Amino acid sequence: MQHNIGKIILARKMFLLRGYFETQKDLLRNAYVYFLEKHSNNIKNNVRQGDLKKMVEINPKIITGCWTEGFALDFHTLSSEYIGDDEYGHPQFDTKRSEIGELLYRLKYRRDNSVLDDIITTVSQFIKSINWTVDLIVCVPPSRKGRKFQPVPPIAIGIGRALGVASV
Repeated sequence: MQHNIGKIILARKMFLLRGYFETQKDLLRNAYVYFLEKHSNNIKNNVRQGDLKKMVEINPKIITGCWTEGFALDFHTLSSEYIGDDEYGHPQFDTKRSEIGELLYRLKYRRDNSVLDDIITTVSQFIKSINWTVDLIVCVPPSRKGRKFQPVPPIAIGIGRALGVASV
C-alpha cells in the first residue's frame, strides 16, 4: 500500500526537487532511521543556528525529471585546467568553482564547517524566494558510507531549521 507523504525536498548536493512522492511510510522511515541514529550527534554538533546572512551568488538552473519542479543552484565546477603532476606523479589542476560550489567543496573535502551557515542561508532563502511550501526535508543517504564526515545531513537539518520544517 502506498501513502502520499506530502511535499518534500530531497537534499543532495545542490539539487532541490519538489513533488508529491508516493512511498510506503515504513520504507522511508527504515531507510533513514539507521543513518540518523548513527550520525545524529555529529549532525547536531555541526549545524549552528544564527542570524540569516547575505546569500552567496547562485545561478539557478531548472532541472527536469519525475518531480513537480527542480533546481540546481549552480554549476559546481566552472573550469578545470591540467597544470602538471606533483612530485608524487599525481595530476594537478587549476579548478575554478562557482561561489556555492567552492563552499560545498570546502565543506566536503576540507571539513570546513564554517561554511555551513552560508550554504544553509543561501538554500533556505532561495526556497523562500520561489514560494515553495515544504512539509519535510529528506536527506538522501550518502553514496560513500565510509566517509567520516557526511556533509549533506547537516545541510538538510539546517535548511529544515531555517524553514521551520522537519528533516529526516
